[in-house]
Amino acid sequence: MSNPSYAPNPKKEPVYTNLQNKTLATVEAKDIQQLTDPTFIQATNQDALITYNTINKAAMRDGSPMPETSVVVATVATDSGVPVTVKAPNQGEVWMILNGHVATTGGSGSIAHEFFFTDKNNSRSILWFYTGSTSSNLTLQQDTDWTPPFFFDSNQTFTYEASGTFTNCTLSLYMIRVR
Repeated sequence: MSNPSYAPNPKKEPVYTNLQNKTLATVEAKDIQQLTDPTFIQATNQDALITYNTINKAAMRDGSPMPETSVVVATVATDSGVPVTVKAPNQGEVWMILNGHVATTGGSGSIAHEFFFTDKNNSRSILWFYTGSTSSNLTLQQDTDWTPPFFFDSNQTFTYEASGTFTNCTLSLYMIRVR
C-alpha cells in the first residue's frame, strides 16, 4: 500500500518545468497529454505518475464536471441531408452531453434528426440517436427517448443531420467538459 503522505521531489519532475508558464486556468488537456502520453506505467515512473495525478486533480481533470466549462452549443442545419459538425473536442478532452433542443423554422411534414459520432482515426461513423418529428420545438429529453448523459472524447467528431423540408433546424446542446 502506498504512503498517502509521500510526495515526489518536484525538482526531479520535468512536467513542472514544462508547465511552469501555465496556470490552472490556462493549462489545456493537450498540454498535459503531450507530457504524459510517453510515460510507461512501471515502478521506475512512480514519481511521475503521482505527479500527473496531482496535476490532474488540481486542474479538475478527474472525470467530474470541470468548473466554468459548461456551454450551450448551437448548430444550424440549412440543407436537408447534409451533416454539420457540432463538436470536435481538442486533444485530451472528454465532454458530457446533458440535454438538447431542436428548433425548426419553415418545417413541413416530418423531419428526421440524426446524431452521429465519427471516429477521427478511421472516419467510421455510427448513428447514435435518431428521431422523426413534426414539431417545431423538440426538447430531446422530454419529447423523445433521449437518455443522457452521453460522453465523447477527442477521438470523435459529433455531427448533426436534419432531413426533410425546412428552412433551418437549430440544434442546441447543453454540455460540460469532464476531462
